[in-house]
Amino acid sequence: MQRKVFLLAMAFVLVCSVQTAQAANTVRGNGNFGLGLGAGTFATGVSMKYFLDSPLSVQGNVGWWRNRYWCGSHHCFDGGGLALSADLLFEQPAFAGNKQVQVAWEIGGGAGMGIDDRGNDFGLGVTFVVGLQLLIDIVPVDVVLEYRPGVYLLPDAFFDFVNFTGHVRYYF
Repeated sequence: MQRKVFLLAMAFVLVCSVQTAQAANTVRGNGNFGLGLGAGTFATGVSMKYFLDSPLSVQGNVGWWRNRYWCGSHHCFDGGGLALSADLLFEQPAFAGNKQVQVAWEIGGGAGMGIDDRGNDFGLGVTFVVGLQLLIDIVPVDVVLEYRPGVYLLPDAFFDFVNFTGHVRYYF
């Protein structure tokens, strides 16, 4: 009987300490890693973000190649394939909220590449990123909307002035 009470007490302490650690975990803490869904330059699928140092973070996406219907002088392509993207972001201070929920912003740049599922088209582009972040520290989750104008070099060179992406990630 004493053993059962001891094990039950230890399980209770363990559960409480895990919940306390999660509640103390802020989204923007150094070394925090977020995983979820999102989009970047070319890539839509799994979204990852890692906070390197106080104002600096790295964001990446792996997934299918998202793009508009491109029709150059020699080919047309309507999407599909594998893509990767990476961004270096400078995290800016929160401008609204409290200790549990904050609204902040980020600025930076990134690049992406993709290959279509037929293997005959390759995409490459660079973008400027400005994002609006909803940081929910009590969960810990971020919801991000980004404005992402870019210069796309391949398969056809063009400037995309109107491009938006988003992310939803849980932080560990």
